[in-house]
Amino acid sequence: MTPSIKGIGMQLAIDGLHRVMESGLLTREQLEVRLQPSDLQILDDKIVPGLWYPIDTCGRLIEVAVESEEKNRADFLVRVGTLVAAELFSSEIYQNFISSAEKWGARSGKVMLGLTRLVLNFGEWSYDPGPPDGDWFTVEAAESEALPEVLRHIGQGSIAYLASRINKREVPVTSERPSPDRIVYRGWRNGIVPS
Repeated sequence: MTPSIKGIGMQLAIDGLHRVMESGLLTREQLEVRLQPSDLQILDDKIVPGLWYPIDTCGRLIEVAVESEEKNRADFLVRVGTLVAAELFSSEIYQNFISSAEKWGARSGKVMLGLTRLVLNFGEWSYDPGPPDGDWFTVEAAESEALPEVLRHIGQGSIAYLASRINKREVPVTSERPSPDRIVYRGWRNGIVPS
């Protein structure tokens, strides 16, 4: 099975790339040099939200867009993740989901992981609510070697957005990849990331 992302996620990557192209920072000719023919085919086709698309293509599209904008890479991608989550969860279907999750408190983390299974066809995601005092929580993605680094950072921003909505205050989130197939996100409910 090819590690893949649902069309809704691929469309967000394509929309971001189109914005960069419309701003004049990237041309079609530059894309043709930097992307694979299969990437260009997906870029040119109509994306179907419910179909699966190769995660590698999604990663390359985002990579090209970010490199063209010459931003501080990780920070920029985390902000993109926050914006993507805000856009995604503004739809009525997800708005109801968020409203329900806000009522669930600490249990909401496990429920929110169900969303990853709707968008990615690989990886094993787990949630640890942390100690009883509730200062931190952990989201771990095992068997996630296929997840591009650009999407790790976007995921960090998305988790921060969701955690902040659920906790009704800003919740900073950090991420690391301690091994090629494992990603660990840690959220700080108290708003303070230890140094």
